[in-house]
Amino acid sequence: LEPPRTILDPMCGVGTYLIALRWVLQQRGLDSQHPSELIGVDLDAGSLAHMWENVETFGNCQPCTAILGSSSRLPLKSDSVDLIVADPPWGQRHSSHQYVKHNFRKWVAEWARVLRPGGRAVIVTICKKVFEDQVMPPLQQQGLLELEENVRQQGLDCLSALCCEKTISPS
Repeated sequence: LEPPRTILDPMCGVGTYLIALRWVLQQRGLDSQHPSELIGVDLDAGSLAHMWENVETFGNCQPCTAILGSSSRLPLKSDSVDLIVADPPWGQRHSSHQYVKHNFRKWVAEWARVLRPGGRAVIVTICKKVFEDQVMPPLQQQGLLELEENVRQQGLDCLSALCCEKTISPS
């Protein structure tokens, strides 16, 4: 099993998913010779500062990059990321649920742009119906992303981890 070389959390907040992924890769011996590059992007400078505190507290997270930026316009090259892990705001603590629903398609299209062909995205969301009915169909019609799996947490019908694969790179 080849570990992903570049892992992006486009809405990283305080870096929880990136730190957890580094730990999993290390525990499985998949990150020893050539550690995956972790990239966290967030709009909030305060969250990124907390991310660095968490990286220092839990250690062994390098190489790790924090970028102040928007998930709608990622400052990354097209086809440059192997794995995206995203937990978009659910409109509970940040912004509103309507804001999330309105921007979800734009965010995922941008994530598809930076994802390498064959790369995967894991998206944790309570907006699964919006994702399945509004976000994925245009991307599937363009041949950009395919929904591989929808993992629902038992007892939490509103929460899904949606796994997608990038199929092509647009010309």
